[in-house]
Amino acid sequence: LSSDLGAPIDLPRLAGDVSTLLDELDLREVSLVGHSMGGQVAALTAALRPERVSRLTLVCPVPPEGLPLPAEVATSFRGAGGDEAALGEGCRARDDRVE
Repeated sequence: LSSDLGAPIDLPRLAGDVSTLLDELDLREVSLVGHSMGGQVAALTAALRPERVSRLTLVCPVPPEGLPLPAEVATSFRGAGGDEAALGEGCRARDDRVE
């Protein structure tokens, strides 16, 4: 789905590809599953497009501290589960490194 196949592949690009696929397939609301690095892609997609993801399942995901998020997305993501403490120190420690 990415138009520039020579561009570096990173999480925002992959999440953008998922979002574009949802648009292309006219899928309004989905259950999204991500495994390993795909867990990071699924989590970022859900954080950026919460209106499109009704359920999110992460299977053995890469730890949250491995996913740099813009401050507004990180805040939204941490609050999504209703229990910030459940996400552990990794996310909170990430705050000083978020752009």
